[in-house]
Amino acid sequence: MEKQTPADFSALWNDIREYFRIRLELLKLSAMEKGSKLAADLITNTIVLVFLLMAFLALAVTLAFFLSGLLNSYTKGFGCATLFFTLLACLMLWKKAAIEKIIAGIAIRRYFEKHCESLVENEITVPKTKTTAADITH
Repeated sequence: MEKQTPADFSALWNDIREYFRIRLELLKLSAMEKGSKLAADLITNTIVLVFLLMAFLALAVTLAFFLSGLLNSYTKGFGCATLFFTLLACLMLWKKAAIEKIIAGIAIRRYFEKHCESLVENEITVPKTKTTAADITH
């Protein structure tokens, strides 16, 4: 067997240091990529939510004016619209746990679909086969 020289150990040590430096840089860049994707997703979801709230507000006012026209009274029309949205809010409070489960499930599913593509792409699928007694004996 050949005797190791200090120069070989020095070169090996430099290679190990370079390897860990590159791995650390890769880890930083990967974390930055995931963080920026998450921030972009959060910002776009917030903007979409703001527009949905504005559309809901416009719908509420439109419904109130429509009911006011049907009932020939602004007070009755806006009162009926308020009653409708109050009943809707009470229904949501009553079914709060179920609604939270649905929203959490959607949020988690969207997160994993958007931010974990690499896990899905690298996933190894194992074929499901049924083993019978005849297969074992042959």
